[in-house]
Amino acid sequence: MKPSDSTEIANPSLRYSILASHALAICVIVSLAYYAVYPLFNKAPWIAYEEDDFFYYLKIAGNLAHGFGSTFNGIVSTNGYHPLWLVLLTTVLRVSSSTVTVPIFLACATFCASLVTYILCRRLLVDYVDNPLLTRAMAGFVAVYSMHVFNCGMEIILTIPLLLAVAVVYQNQSLWLPKFIPSLGFGLLLSALILSRLDTLLVVILLGLATLLHPTLRAGVHARQLAGVLLGLTPVFFYFLSNRALFGTWLPISGMAKQLKTNHLPSLPAWHSLVIAGQLPHAICVLIAILILPAVFTKLTVRQQALYPVLLVFPFLYIFILSCLSDWQLWNWYFYSLRAAVCVSFAIFILWRPTNRLLTNIWVSIAIGLVVLTQVLRSRREPEGFVMYPVAMDVSNFAATHPGVYAMGDRAGMLGFLLPDPLVQTEGLVMDREFLSLIRKRTPLKEVLAEYKVRYYIAMRYGDTPVAPCFYAVEPLQAGPASPHIEGNFCQPPSTIFRHIWGDALIFDLGPRETSTRH
Repeated sequence: MKPSDSTEIANPSLRYSILASHALAICVIVSLAYYAVYPLFNKAPWIAYEEDDFFYYLKIAGNLAHGFGSTFNGIVSTNGYHPLWLVLLTTVLRVSSSTVTVPIFLACATFCASLVTYILCRRLLVDYVDNPLLTRAMAGFVAVYSMHVFNCGMEIILTIPLLLAVAVVYQNQSLWLPKFIPSLGFGLLLSALILSRLDTLLVVILLGLATLLHPTLRAGVHARQLAGVLLGLTPVFFYFLSNRALFGTWLPISGMAKQLKTNHLPSLPAWHSLVIAGQLPHAICVLIAILILPAVFTKLTVRQQALYPVLLVFPFLYIFILSCLSDWQLWNWYFYSLRAAVCVSFAIFILWRPTNRLLTNIWVSIAIGLVVLTQVLRSRREPEGFVMYPVAMDVSNFAATHPGVYAMGDRAGMLGFLLPDPLVQTEGLVMDREFLSLIRKRTPLKEVLAEYKVRYYIAMRYGDTPVAPCFYAVEPLQAGPASPHIEGNFCQPPSTIFRHIWGDALIFDLGPRETSTRH
């Protein structure tokens, strides 16, 4: 019997639940909108609200939009980005280069991504329970959880909604009809997911294997369906081929720069990042769902039996693979897959009898709704990049009277975006394979800077790191001991020091170099 039935509506607790669910949905949506547009109406500049890595995207997109090619600094061509988000940013800047274009676009993208996340999560949960408050509260939780990572301006603004869309479509009965067009559409959706963030290729592979290993699903696969999906995946094949042809690599240089580790033993930084990024409670929630999964497996549809294990296991398999390939710390947006996994975990908790009895109680649902409402009302958007903004402004003002090629490693995105001169990113994130070969060979830092005709090297000093008699620089700073580094001593005093509470920016003048063209 559905909640619309008159006998049930007469039940006061159910009536209150329905009213509360509508009120909660309105509060969640209003909060998502407020959170998205907040930087537009705050005293702090909008760029202070975006992560430093976003500005690698923005600078390359600006160069592409204005005909300078796929480059961050005008010196080397780079593919250090996930393509779909870059294409979107380039299109926006091609249409308008007004100073308000990017912040308005980001506000719209953040709100739309959060709202779509809410809608898709509710769609995944609504089949399990008729209690609208419970499904809206759980979907609201995932939407707010996602909202806090959408503010970084990174490609996961596209990836999280697309991953949830793949899950919803995969469960849809129409996809499994022996028709070409629905399968083609699903293949194109998979392409969009992969091109939004290339490591989701692992999800697609796992989902394909889970489908083929499930006897019922394997028996239902027809040639027309397979042809449609493969045709829909052709944009991914073209991307990899063009990558190889234009840049000499199959994968983005940004990922390759973080995966120069000399051994493939698991390392701790990736796992430790779960704690640093505040993701441990959500990871524990997913682990509990994995343990419960066998108890509810027979209650799942055949498509869910393939889909749910993939979405639950992927976050941990992904972190494990990264721990083997890299010893860099992971940042918050690397844990994008936990959002879909938490949503699936909620579905499993509803299906498991012990937690089902608790969660489906009307008053417990109302209590959960109040918790989510409290979380929504307490959400505050902090200027994530504010620590780098004063430094970036100081250095860009310095560069106005000191032209030349600059170089910097960690946190160079915003500075490179504002700088009027070329900037060599000494971690290699937006450079090319030749630069990575210099890191692999452990070429002395000063030789690398000389090869790229760098006039000014910018180093960040944290804490009590000494400058005299020599400042010891290590690039990439974020890489662990198993990765190669380029190192060097700077024994001359810095030409300029910009002091800030959290750290100092030191600018070393390396002497006259060949003049470069500004972009």
